[in-house]
Amino acid sequence: MKDSSKLTLNYFPPSQVLQPFIKCYYILEGDFGRKTRDVFFADGCIEMIFNFDVDFYRNGKKEYWAKVIGQITEPLEVMAAGKGKCFGIWFHPHGFSNFSNIPVGHFTDKAIQLNDFFEAPFLGRIQELNFKGDVNQLITFINAFFERKLIVHTYEPKNKLLEFAMSKLTLETPADISILCDELNISRRYLELIFAEKIGLSPKLFQRILKFQKALSEVKANRQKLTEIAYEFNYFDQPHFIREFKKFTDELPSNYQKKEYPISYLF
Repeated sequence: MKDSSKLTLNYFPPSQVLQPFIKCYYILEGDFGRKTRDVFFADGCIEMIFNFDVDFYRNGKKEYWAKVIGQITEPLEVMAAGKGKCFGIWFHPHGFSNFSNIPVGHFTDKAIQLNDFFEAPFLGRIQELNFKGDVNQLITFINAFFERKLIVHTYEPKNKLLEFAMSKLTLETPADISILCDELNISRRYLELIFAEKIGLSPKLFQRILKFQKALSEVKANRQKLTEIAYEFNYFDQPHFIREFKKFTDELPSNYQKKEYPISYLF
């Protein structure tokens, strides 16, 4: 559990069957205040979020209480208000595509209401279980729901190609994309099409985001000099690292460390 003044964050594991596709479930709860500003950054993953007695606003417009947050490629500024909780499902980069026929690239940098993906009874049951306040029962229901959905998509040939590609691109020293395509015996263009459909990013951008997230963790921790971070994560040099950091945050690393991110900093 982590806490930030009036907010607490707890993580819960998915069922063993779902672990290759879902990183975790989480509950973020507490007093979000009247107008709490925050910024979220690219992490290469898709989330499904249910807000209870908490409202989130993007560009001044209130978001749906039950939504899918697509891939984020640029800083996402939000406002939060209310006293309640958010239940979230944090998917692995390729995970969400195993539960939906809608190409993931269609909602990159967007929040889409869940009605567009799943039936009304699913949302109704989520509300009922939240009202009861039994987290274990809620997670058991969600596990069963997604395990049923998984059967339909698991054996699609593209998923097998993607699974292999992800195993190579997420290594400590990621594979070269051209070499990876040769191993898979597919063109680079076809790999890009699979990534756009199943992850919502190009392979190259996905690799950049993974590298950025690792570097961001070190900037948060403030344990190393920027030159050391640049070297550790294979940026060409410190200026290159700073340019990449600014592309994803709109901030210099030194400015980022001085600002408050009351919600996103918890994750």
